[in-house]
Amino acid sequence: MSSNFPITERLPIGMLLAANAGALDAYTYVAHGGVFAGLQTGNMILMGVSAGRGDWRDFVAHLIPFLVFGVGTAIIRSLQHALNTREAKRRRAVIVLLFEAAMAVVTSLVAPYVSDTVTSSLVAIIAAAQLQEFRRLNGKPYMSIMMTGNLRTASEGFYDWLVHRDHKQLKTATDAAATIIVLIIGATVSGLAAHLIGSAGIAIAAPILIAAVIYIRTAKVAA
Repeated sequence: MSSNFPITERLPIGMLLAANAGALDAYTYVAHGGVFAGLQTGNMILMGVSAGRGDWRDFVAHLIPFLVFGVGTAIIRSLQHALNTREAKRRRAVIVLLFEAAMAVVTSLVAPYVSDTVTSSLVAIIAAAQLQEFRRLNGKPYMSIMMTGNLRTASEGFYDWLVHRDHKQLKTATDAAATIIVLIIGATVSGLAAHLIGSAGIAIAAPILIAAVIYIRTAKVAA
């Protein structure tokens, strides 16, 4: 059960992070030049496509957030070294979530006045922070930004449950499916917000992240 795992690895956190990941990438893709904030594989593919057609301006537009993502990773890695004890992990998770929320609010305020590349780069830092700090779900490797692995896990789990009657795999499959569904929901809401209110749409990430903070601060500790 999820309660047997550290708070930061439980399903509610994984679902909130997936919803946020969907919101971040949908926002930059819809409102800021078709660039991904967290899905850097997508940016790499689009860089290749741009290079192939000689569109170097578009190439750079995808390259800069790609590089800034690495900077965001380094920022959180330095925090992990500073707060690296078992007791500090919960506090560090809260700090990272609050950092993400603050960055989302700041981005919503400055986005109307800066270029798409700057905005996408700011959101890339948020995505990098999340991916670097939260990397496990129910004790297993987890990347909230990329759902291909979860799609495989869900497919395998449902197969083993249906064909081999392995009932333990049903929970694994439903957990993976839940993260996929909420990522799509997050992307849908964010994409709609971007169409309706433009650059301010990124602000919807803040309440998602604050909800994760509240869960971490109030949930019972099992490990």
